[in-house]
Amino acid sequence: LAVPSELLDAARIDGASEWGLYWRIGLPLSGSGLSILAVLTFLGSWNDYLWPLIALRSIEKFTFPVGLASLVGLYKVEYGMILAGAFLATLPILVIFFIGRNQFVAGLTSGAIKG
Repeated sequence: LAVPSELLDAARIDGASEWGLYWRIGLPLSGSGLSILAVLTFLGSWNDYLWPLIALRSIEKFTFPVGLASLVGLYKVEYGMILAGAFLATLPILVIFFIGRNQFVAGLTSGAIKG
């Protein structure tokens, strides 16, 4: 995301320091991109399966995907528990989306609207 040089020059003329340029211009303009980055980072760690499967040995420390996969046995599959766990695993993602939906929509439409 590039900040227009005219905007930075105008802020420098008004007496903004480099730190002020960052806090008052750069960070607000890149807010939607940073929020998407935070959500994607959270989703990547929340849905990670392979690394926790390799690294964790204790059942109490399993993440949701590893815990759900452990409900599939050789002779029996706990479908009710798997579906309930999958529902619970989606709740934090939905909460994050509903809290930040205005920020996400603003980031999607910022490049589409002229004026």
